[in-house]
Amino acid sequence: MFCFSKFCSSDLIQTLQNNKPDNLHHGVAVFPAQDVHVSSSYLDVVQTKFSGTVQNVAFTSPEEAAHIINRWAQDQMEDQDQELVSNLDSQTQLLLAAVASYKAHFSPAFNASLSQEERFYVDSYHVVMVTMMTRAGKYFLAYDRSLSVGVLKLAMTDGAAMLVVLPDEGVDVVSVEEGVTAAKIQAWIQQLKKTKLEVQLPRFLLERSYSLKDVLQSLDITQVFDHDADLTNMGGVKGPRLTQVFHKSVISVDERNNDITEEGGDIVFSTPPPRLTINRPFVVVVYQETTGSLLCVGRVLDPTNK
Repeated sequence: MFCFSKFCSSDLIQTLQNNKPDNLHHGVAVFPAQDVHVSSSYLDVVQTKFSGTVQNVAFTSPEEAAHIINRWAQDQMEDQDQELVSNLDSQTQLLLAAVASYKAHFSPAFNASLSQEERFYVDSYHVVMVTMMTRAGKYFLAYDRSLSVGVLKLAMTDGAAMLVVLPDEGVDVVSVEEGVTAAKIQAWIQQLKKTKLEVQLPRFLLERSYSLKDVLQSLDITQVFDHDADLTNMGGVKGPRLTQVFHKSVISVDERNNDITEEGGDIVFSTPPPRLTINRPFVVVVYQETTGSLLCVGRVLDPTNK
């Protein structure tokens, strides 16, 4: 899963700051070593372009440094149980960190009293029992023949929306996720059509932590990690070299903290609508409807695992 990585830019971050849902929390920070001087102009760029922070840390005391960085991550994600880093290198000169958490608030909401245990087919040999949220109503659907997937739109509060991308039986969800691009998502959104459905969606929690140094180096972003890295724009004579980059993202989906209103209840149809049960691995896309900004993309292989 990734959030604010594949589609991230300073323009997107500024857009999110201006139109941020209440249930979305994210942050970016630069942690130089204690003896690294940071210029006011560099501080201004981090704050204005990325809404981030810069904080010097004594990496020579790795446990204390990890505590400071983890506390920052907890504050940004509003979750005191989160841990971003551990076992830091005392020789660290510069560390970059980014975190994001999103809690789904559906509109209309699923009714917790209708949730029940159902089978989820992880693969041909592995079946798990999950809590399926259930609601009958009017939904938007699309089908993509090129990827052999159905696309269900679930409206969210605060102008966000979730696309649940369900591969046809026998189609590899990993290959589907690899085919997800900004252009593909826009095409799905344009093809959505309203229909009557009873939707069953499992509760799930996606939580991923990444050390992005190897990923960035594989993309030929290597000089910034070298001993001869030139980061003089930070304010020093030569500047530090980038030692590590960490990213953590969390998506939480359940019906227990959603407000049930009269509008959010099940719609009673004269004849039962078709049922769409999300009972095999799928891809999730979260975006802002007002701006089209992509917030999160990830895949759910087994809802019982993070």
